[in-house]
This record gives sequence, C-alpha cells and structure tokens, in this order.
Amino acid sequence: MCPSGTTMRTLHARRFSRLPLYAAVVAAAALVAVAHSETATTPLSRAQAVDEARTHSPEIRALNAAIASARGDAVAAAKWNNPELGLAPGMRVINPGGNEFHGVVELKQEILFPGKRDLRRAVADKNVAIQELALAGFQNQLATEVRHLYDTFSISTRAVKLYERRVAVSREFLEAARKKVSAGVGSQIEATRAEVDVVNAQKTLRDGQAQAATARAALNTLLGRDPLAGLELADSASVNFDLPPADTLMARIVAANPALRVQQMAAERAGLAVESERKERLPDFIIGPSIEYLKDEQTYDFSIAFPLPLWDHRSGEIAAATAEKDRALAEHDKLKQEILRDAGAAYESTAAAREALSLITPDLRARLVTAMDESARGYAEGRMTLLAYVEMQRTFYEMQTNYIESLQNLIDARAALETAAGVPLETLVPEATK
Repeated sequence: MCPSGTTMRTLHARRFSRLPLYAAVVAAAALVAVAHSETATTPLSRAQAVDEARTHSPEIRALNAAIASARGDAVAAAKWNNPELGLAPGMRVINPGGNEFHGVVELKQEILFPGKRDLRRAVADKNVAIQELALAGFQNQLATEVRHLYDTFSISTRAVKLYERRVAVSREFLEAARKKVSAGVGSQIEATRAEVDVVNAQKTLRDGQAQAATARAALNTLLGRDPLAGLELADSASVNFDLPPADTLMARIVAANPALRVQQMAAERAGLAVESERKERLPDFIIGPSIEYLKDEQTYDFSIAFPLPLWDHRSGEIAAATAEKDRALAEHDKLKQEILRDAGAAYESTAAAREALSLITPDLRARLVTAMDESARGYAEGRMTLLAYVEMQRTFYEMQTNYIESLQNLIDARAALETAAGVPLETLVPEATK
C-alpha cells in the first residue's frame, strides 16, 4: 500500500505543536512528577535521544512493515503464473468391437504480452521506493520533534533555575524588610510588598516546574520511557546555526523535502499505471502441447490461444488511471505550495527570533546580574530605596524572562522550519552548527 497524498501531507504537517497535545495528556502526571523522587540517570545527549526515539517508535515499525509488504508485491509482480496441467482419461466406445482406452494430456502456460510484466514490476518497484522515502521522511520529522522537545526541556530547566533564584532573592528582600520594620526604620508597606513578591515568585516557580515536568514527560514518551522517569540532559539548547538567503533555502527545500519527493514518485507511478493499463489492451497468450492417446494412434498438438479484443478495450480503466495521474500531479503542486508557504513563514520567524536573541548579549546579561546583586546589597544596607530596588528587580527578571522566551521562540521557529523542510537544517545548510 502506498501513502496517499493526504497521508503524506499529514506526515509533512507533523509539527512541534504536538507538545500542547502531550501537555493535555500528561498535565496531571507532570504535576505529580515535580514531587516524584528523582533517580540517578545517565546524561542523555541530543543524538542519543533521537536514536532512542527511532528505536522505540511504533510508527517506524509500521513503515518498515509497509516496506516489506511493498517488496513482496514487487516480487509477486515479476513472477510467472504457474503452468496448468490437464488430464482427461476416458473410454472410446466402438460398436461393434468393444471399448478402448482414450486419454488426453494438456500442458498450458500463460505468456504475458511483451512489456506487461516489466510495467507491472516498474509500478511495484516505484511503490517500494515511495515506502522507503516515506520512512526516511518520518524519521526526519521524528528527529525534529525529539530535538525540539529536548531543547524545550533544556530551556524549561534553565527557566526553573532562574525562578528559584527569584524566590531566594525575594525571601532575602522580605527578611531585610522585616528587619527594618522591627528596627523602626522601615514601614509595614515595605514588608507587605516583599511578602507579595515572595508569593508571586513562588507561583512563577511552580508554573515553571510544571512546564518543565510536562516537557520531560513528553520527551520521555517519545523515547519509550516512563513519563515520570528522571531525565538528565548532556547538551544545552542548540541555538547557534546559520541561515542562507531565503530564495536559496527555498530551492533546497523543494529539492530535498521527502513528502514532496514522495508525491512526485506517486505521480510517476500513476504515469506507469496509465502505460500499464494501455498495455493491458493487448492480448496475452496461452500456449502448450497436448497429447491424445489411443491404443493404435497418438496425436501430438501444440496450441496457441488468445482473446480477441473486440468488446473490452479497457477504456474505463485507462480513463481512471489517467485521472489518477492528473490528481497525483495536482496533489504534488498543492503540496509544493503548502511547503513553500510554511517554510517561508518559518524562515521569517526564525530570522526574527535570531535577531531578537542577538540583542540580549552575554555582556548585557552579565552586567544585569551584577547590578541586581549590588542593588540587593544596597537595599539591605540601607543605601538604596525600596522604589529603586523594586524597579531594579523588575528590570532584571523582565530581561531574564525575555531572554528565556527568545530562546524558546528560536527553538520553536527552527523546529517549524525543519518540519516544513522535511529534513534537518544542517543538511540544507552544511555550515550550520549542530
């Protein structure tokens, strides 16, 4: 069985947006996972995660079975039909004179009209190639999804550490505010504001932990593991890669996209099917020897039989095959438009996300951390007002949150681009950093 155009579009449309679906399925389990005791695990690299997901994917097993089935069909298409042996023993009644034995032995073999078997085999071989390419395309899509979840979990874990720092700083702020109130140099308003900050920071941390647990559960599911199992990553999020000009990348995507290539092969297979149906109008031959046996007489014959194409010209079958070819070509053109549309949008999103992330330089983030630490000490020592400290805290966490969001936006955009392309970005951009 060959993947239809709709099936291939579904394969092409597999998006990193599966994460929200996973989130809906494992949300309750993810919340439990935060409190679930962690067991020591071996750090998992991004490449190892992809290999493990492919090993445990039931869809890959199904596609491998489809390839085996298609190869079986190809073998069957090349086979000859078995010869037919006919035996007709009997008696000849002779009056007068009695009876005598009479027998006929026939051997018949069907011979296809020259070219028919070759076309049938060509159609079957094309179907094998389609199934193999469909498997390669799905493996690429699965790898994209695993890498996206891997990086999402990495970023979520990084965000949790930021939120934990915010909780710690808020508690220090609350303690300092209470000391000032106790010493009579601070107002209760400061203490109340500090307590509210602690509550907000704890809520943000709890939400971040749930998001990280959800991402971990989704990744574990793809890896064939227990969703609540511990998971330690060996690699950080991959955000360093190059983009060629849009027109260059679009041309490479059109040439390399597996779903588009499968649809092109489907159109080629449909063309072969049209030729095969036209060839079917030509008659096949049934040939073979026969022996008629009598006691005193034996007759040896060699017969050739074939149907006369008087009534059935296979016009209906040819018209149906031609329409299927036209449909396959239209499906190809439609899929190409959809791929270019999705790839173009993903390209712009990726370029915008890269630019946004580049604005938050490592130097800026380092200076921001230094300023935040200095403001915390200044407030505790009475060298900074509450208003100035709160503003500094707001600026710090707003910038850190923007940085985390920019990382995630870039990861999402790259995953969308690879999903539209159908192949990893590094195969389109050899100089890309993995």
